[in-house]
Amino acid sequence: MRHLLDVQYGLHLPEKITGFEKFIAFLAENLRGHTPLSIDPHWASQTALLRSYSAFCPTDMIIREDELKTLLPFLAQLTEYKNPPTVVLEPEVSLAWLMATYDKNLETRLQDIYQQDYLSFRFGA
Repeated sequence: MRHLLDVQYGLHLPEKITGFEKFIAFLAENLRGHTPLSIDPHWASQTALLRSYSAFCPTDMIIREDELKTLLPFLAQLTEYKNPPTVVLEPEVSLAWLMATYDKNLETRLQDIYQQDYLSFRFGA
């Protein structure tokens, strides 16, 4: 897959910043079904993933990021889990390169690509 992305789309994955911009362009095309590659679950929309899971088992609950601190301890209590971890909502250090490339233009592009997720799950709210 890496070779195909490199040759056909000019996407050299090790180049994080410029490669990421190219990856976003590829992503838009891939999620619209305009590439020969299947949609990888790593970048599939959460709406699409939930839809595919529901074919096997209906979803009981969706926990949004802003609800984690309240609902995860509640779920731990329901399952009698004694030591639930503390929820920390901070960007991972490994995502520092992404935070350095983030801007309003990128956010707008991603909102367009993942429009249904932004609407369904209140991303960016």
